[in-house]
Amino acid sequence: DREGALLKAEQLAINSVSNRPNDLETILAAYEGVGFVNVEFTLRHVYDYLEIGHTLQDVERLLRGHGLTCIGGLESVVTCFASEEEQVQNHNRIVDNYRLLAELGGSSLVMGTDGPDQTQECVDPIGEIAGVMGKL
Repeated sequence: DREGALLKAEQLAINSVSNRPNDLETILAAYEGVGFVNVEFTLRHVYDYLEIGHTLQDVERLLRGHGLTCIGGLESVVTCFASEEEQVQNHNRIVDNYRLLAELGGSSLVMGTDGPDQTQECVDPIGEIAGVMGKL
């Protein structure tokens, strides 16, 4: 920065979305190899690994084995303008994602939102989004 302080490696994180479609084991080894210590997951990497028979403890072992810390992640947007049923399903997934990240040590869940489509009349979309996020 302008005051002469240097950015330290432990302040950086890599987001695994850059490395789709590579598998979890491959990307974590690569991150270690280039010196990253923090990872922010696209949770699809973790879910793919779990779906082939691994456990969350296996993911934790991989992280530790490569000297990496999970700081957060992302998977999907928060639906604010979909049907009630779709919102409930989406919001349950968001909560599940946060719990999974918390179990891996992460504390940040990155989320985008949808918006009203052309058939929906919405006077205050930002207010709608804020209301949904507040409930979530």
